[in-house]
Amino acid sequence: MNNGNQESTTTKENHWFNLMMIVIYTLIGMFVAQFIGLILILPFFGFDLTTAMLKLTDTSTADARLPLLIVQGVTAMGAFVIAPYLFLRRYKPYGVGKLISVDKEILLPVILVFGITISFMFVNSLFIEWNKGIDFPDFMSAFEEYAKEQESNLEKLTIYLTTFDNTFQFILGILIISVIPAFGEELLFRGVIQNELQLATKNIHLAIWLSAFAFGLFHFQFYGLVPRMLLGVLFGYLYYWSGSLLYAIIGHFINNGFTLVMLYLFQLGIIDYDIQATESTPLSTVIIFFIIGTVLSIIFIRYNQNRTTAILNE
Repeated sequence: MNNGNQESTTTKENHWFNLMMIVIYTLIGMFVAQFIGLILILPFFGFDLTTAMLKLTDTSTADARLPLLIVQGVTAMGAFVIAPYLFLRRYKPYGVGKLISVDKEILLPVILVFGITISFMFVNSLFIEWNKGIDFPDFMSAFEEYAKEQESNLEKLTIYLTTFDNTFQFILGILIISVIPAFGEELLFRGVIQNELQLATKNIHLAIWLSAFAFGLFHFQFYGLVPRMLLGVLFGYLYYWSGSLLYAIIGHFINNGFTLVMLYLFQLGIIDYDIQATESTPLSTVIIFFIIGTVLSIIFIRYNQNRTTAILNE
C-alpha cells in the first residue's frame, strides 16, 4: 500500500529532524495566520483591536460568532494546510497530489468509509463517556480542576460556534469546522507526521498510534483525549489500508459534518434528537455498530487489496 512515504534509495533523511521541522512550521503557520485572522475581523469592531479582543471572549451575544469562525478558519488554513504544504515543498520530492490519489471507481469505497465512520461514532461514544468521567487521585487535584475548567470553556465555545443564526452561518460552519480541518488535519497528522513516524520507527502501527496521540493532544482537551485519539487511529488506518489520504479526509469530514448537520436540523426543529445530549448510548447499540463497522472495515481492506493486485497485474 503506497502512502507516499517510500524512502529514497539515494538519499537518507533524518525523519526525527523532519518531525521537529513540521512542528516548527505548524506553530509559525498558526501564529501568523491567527494574526492575519485578527486583522481581517477588525472591520467588525470599528478597527479597534482592543474591542475585538474583548468581544471575541464574550459568548453572551451573537456578535462574535462570525468573527470567531473567520479567525478559526484562517488559523486552521495557516497551521494545517499552508504549513504542511510548504513543508512538503521544502523537504519532500512529492507534493500533496502524491498523497491524495483518486480511484476511477470511487463510489463503493466512499460508501464504505461513510458506514465505517458512522459506526465508529457510535462505538466511540462509549469512550467519550468514559473519558469524561475520569477521576484523578488527590495529589493531582490541581490538574483535574484545571482540565475540567478547560473542558467547560471549550464546551461552551463549541456550543456557541455551532449555534447558527441562519443558513449562511451554517454553510460557513461546514467549511470552517468540517472541510478545512478534514483536509488540513489529515494532511498534517497522517500525510506528514504518520508518514515520517513510519519511516523513523519502521513500524506502521506504532506510527498510526503515535500520530493519533499527537492528534488528540493538539486539541488541548484532556477529557476528550482518548476518543479523539481513537478517531485519529481510525483515520490512520483508513489511510494505511487504502494508500490514499482521500479516504481519511472523507472520514474526518463525515465525522465533523454529520454532527453539524444533526445539530442544525435540531436547531431548526426538523428532528427531535439532540446529538450533544449527555445520555449514554445503550451498550447493545454500541455492540451492533461495532460489528457493522468491523464488517465494513474488512470489506474496505479486501477491496483495496484487490484494487492493488489489479493495478499490479495491468
